[in-house]
Amino acid sequence: MVFLGVVFGLGAPFFGAIMMIMLRKLGKSDNPASTAIWYNCTGACVFATLFFWHDDVLPNAGNDVVILVLIGVLSSFQQYFIAFSHKLAPASFLAPFRYMSVPVGIVAGIVFFQEQLTPVVVVGSAIIVLSSGFILRRDNARANTD
Repeated sequence: MVFLGVVFGLGAPFFGAIMMIMLRKLGKSDNPASTAIWYNCTGACVFATLFFWHDDVLPNAGNDVVILVLIGVLSSFQQYFIAFSHKLAPASFLAPFRYMSVPVGIVAGIVFFQEQLTPVVVVGSAIIVLSSGFILRRDNARANTD
């Protein structure tokens, strides 16, 4: 079971990167709504396949179903806005905003789940935030010299 966790732990950023590359390319030419629909339908098919392959049981509590539907609807809007943002701005400008999820996630973990900060989390988060800031400043400097 630990091996499966490692596979998912390594697969998530890999497939997240593929998603961002595809959104960047599709966002330049396709309508954001069609991009979001394709992405959400593909994700639903992959999830359903994994769900039935793992032989899980659907939640039967009313609140669980409402929460899952709400997450799906909000995620669909989020996907639309990500695709739309790639139509309006270059990926290098958008990347720092995506990395803002790191400190927001840390704060949410501390506030809602009583997580403890470790030096590894602090150093790793600082590297991610500082590198995205560096990329943004570099691209702005390049844009100003052109």
